[in-house]
Amino acid sequence: MEDPLLPKGAYDIDRTLSFDEPGDSKGKYFVWEDFLSPFIGSLVLLPFAVAFVGVIIASNPALEPHTPKLLSTVIMSQALGTLWFAGLSQYCTCTNIDLLSAAYLAQMGVALHRDYYYYYFDREKDGLDEGETLFVQLVVAQALFTFVVGSSLCLLARLDGVWYLRFFPYPVACGFVSGIGFLILDGGLELGASCGMKELAVGFGTFPMRVYAHAGLTVLVGAFFVSLRRCIHNATRLPIALLVTTVAVHLGGAALGLSEADLDAKGMFLKGLEAEPWTSSWSAMADGVAKAHLTGLLGQNCLTLTVSYALLHMMVYPFYAIGMQDIDTPADKFDVKREITQLGRLNMGLGLLGGVPSCHSYKVCIVMKDSGAKTRTWVFLLGIAFLGLYFDTSLRPTIRLVPKCAFGGLVFSLGYEFLSASLLESRQRVANTEWRLVLATAMMTYFNVLLGLVFGGLLTMGLFVVEYSGMTGIVQQATFAEVRSLLKRPKEETDLLSKHGAECVIFWCAGYIFFGTAATIVEEIEEYLDANPATRYMIIDFEGVPAVDASGVHSLTEFAARCGKRKKHVRVCFCGLVRRLNLALKNVIASKAIRDGPRLYSRRVEQALEWAEDEVLRRAKSKLHTFPAERTMSRQTSADAEGVDVQAILRNMLEHLSHEAQQEEVKSAAQMLSPCTQLLSFRAKPKDSHHSWAADANAGVIFLEGACAYDLLYVVAGNAELRRSLEGETSLKLPRHHLNTEKGDQFVFEERTEVRVERVSEGGVLGLVEFAAAYGLDTVSVSDRPKRTATAVAAPKCQALRVPFHELHDVLGKHPGLGREVLAKLGKLIAVQALELTKTTNVKPYRNATADQQASSEASAAGSERNDAEAA
Repeated sequence: MEDPLLPKGAYDIDRTLSFDEPGDSKGKYFVWEDFLSPFIGSLVLLPFAVAFVGVIIASNPALEPHTPKLLSTVIMSQALGTLWFAGLSQYCTCTNIDLLSAAYLAQMGVALHRDYYYYYFDREKDGLDEGETLFVQLVVAQALFTFVVGSSLCLLARLDGVWYLRFFPYPVACGFVSGIGFLILDGGLELGASCGMKELAVGFGTFPMRVYAHAGLTVLVGAFFVSLRRCIHNATRLPIALLVTTVAVHLGGAALGLSEADLDAKGMFLKGLEAEPWTSSWSAMADGVAKAHLTGLLGQNCLTLTVSYALLHMMVYPFYAIGMQDIDTPADKFDVKREITQLGRLNMGLGLLGGVPSCHSYKVCIVMKDSGAKTRTWVFLLGIAFLGLYFDTSLRPTIRLVPKCAFGGLVFSLGYEFLSASLLESRQRVANTEWRLVLATAMMTYFNVLLGLVFGGLLTMGLFVVEYSGMTGIVQQATFAEVRSLLKRPKEETDLLSKHGAECVIFWCAGYIFFGTAATIVEEIEEYLDANPATRYMIIDFEGVPAVDASGVHSLTEFAARCGKRKKHVRVCFCGLVRRLNLALKNVIASKAIRDGPRLYSRRVEQALEWAEDEVLRRAKSKLHTFPAERTMSRQTSADAEGVDVQAILRNMLEHLSHEAQQEEVKSAAQMLSPCTQLLSFRAKPKDSHHSWAADANAGVIFLEGACAYDLLYVVAGNAELRRSLEGETSLKLPRHHLNTEKGDQFVFEERTEVRVERVSEGGVLGLVEFAAAYGLDTVSVSDRPKRTATAVAAPKCQALRVPFHELHDVLGKHPGLGREVLAKLGKLIAVQALELTKTTNVKPYRNATADQQASSEASAAGSERNDAEAA
């Protein structure tokens, strides 16, 4: 069964991994920078290995004599895992041990010591001391846990469980990651101060001052690690910070007159880091397995810890594997199922050898890429280097010079990174209600992992029920035969839209869209496309959709990509998008590199309808190879403002408004109006193909809606458009917990929208309604003067002649014949424009096309009756 997030056939790729990578290193077995990995990689990974063991020892002081043995199991796991990844992983990276596993082993050691040591331990009978018994039991528990994690990952990959993991709601998934951050943060304090956050909070004031001093020093070093990220952006900051901290502690001790032995007596260094043979751990296990009471591992507490942490690892490790794509892109298409299967097999093998769970390493991959390494040779060399560290233990005592607070600060800073990337970042991204759920899930996971998992599962089901109850899918559909934009178009274009209206379909969606709803929507639309092959443009309106989950975004973008690959290409437009959905769609389209992807509009459907109308008209005109005739005027009016004959423009305007007026009156009126007019020109600006409809301050606002009207404007060249504002709706009630109201998020239908109602071309007149209202008003107050009913915006290269109302009234009064003709023409135009403006008061951001069709039919019928009467 294939992963639906990958193209078909992705699992059939017969990919042979070799020691060469794409790019500059293709065909090469190595580059010289690869040989830096034994040094750089060890500097990054070895402190994590020591910190891993330190977290376990801090919770179980009886294991201090066995520190070298535990460290050997960790180094062995890193070495074998890195060699495994060098040949079988799709990424060019090594493995790393996860400090979440250290938190599990620390708690398991406490549970074994508390619940079973006092029941089964008998020094005289068994011949083992407390530390030896706990070491044997813990290593066996470690091996079983690693094997269980590996088996779970293999099963997850075989059942395509990764696909289902993606349906976890964001508050739950983010809460789990934040809970892991708290666990790692607590492990850092435990390592540095031998006391975790819960113990410090509950027993505040009861611990000696040395514990609080160590805790404060650990937090201070952790803050130093975090602050160093601003200066050094790769993983080299880890060995640098360790070196600086070590030098600072030793210099501080020397300044206080304290020797290294005095600092060790005060608990500043890790204990037990002696150079023991690599066979010591195997010898201890061989001697102790038969004597230790391993039946204690089957107790309730141990089983609960194992199951809960295994489930947490099973959810986290796949996301580590998928997230590596942002750092190292595989040579071929990434196969999620294959990568997780290999990771599971690796952990099963490590479990049989008594190792610890391993996962993909981000930090080493980043620092090696920054160093210039390109091939898999650096991964292989790093694995060999760690094998050397495993067999040669002479270098381990030098680690003892690094203070314990440095390792604690390292773990503490890693926990802070988890929290900042999940809990703190989600505070800025999601609404308050969702963030509270994130915090609740994180705290539950921190206090009890199994309780956190159960809480997350119940929360997932609860959110699913709440969102599913508000799901409705597609609630309405129409074509251009039923709906149009509010923009008034010429009769020729209206007829073309009526003729080709079936080429565009609009779907309105409502309710929360998740994977089931998205699949239903896609199926319904695909059935429509199969039944209507003439469709070329599609608009899907999400105005009534509060949110879409990750799987829904994936399904919709994949559907849009398939529409572009149909035999008859269909272009898709998503509109009415809230901010969060708009960003999600943009990110998915960019990550998938979808060509001719869907157009995204965060405004109402009016904007998308205008786009579709323009596309249908362009397609229809290209088929006809003819274009509707446009109003023409004398070419001298299209010239630049300099040297323009204003009287000629006025004669053209008056002739256009009065076809039967005497030429002498027209010429005389033009001469009288010429001194009081003004020719406005707007400079050119490159057209933005994505937002050509939008208002542009550089193009020029002629007048604003609601402003006092003083003059008439005659479009000489180019075009202008009239816009009106639509107030937001408050009658629709949708769930708002997905909106980040602190950032001003709101639904699209709640926003105040400006829509185009008419495009005025060359020869058109602006301000007719206001001119009629101001007729005969010589002196009126500002409050009584007519107000503009719409906003007029000039397009680039537009020219308009401004004619004051008062002067035009006077001239028409002095030329009665011309005045009657002009006023009659203006009266007709005013009536038509008033009717069109009254239609736009509809709260819906579109208008019915049936009214235009009915008016056109009535006009045709009336024309036929007149022709019949004339013939009779």
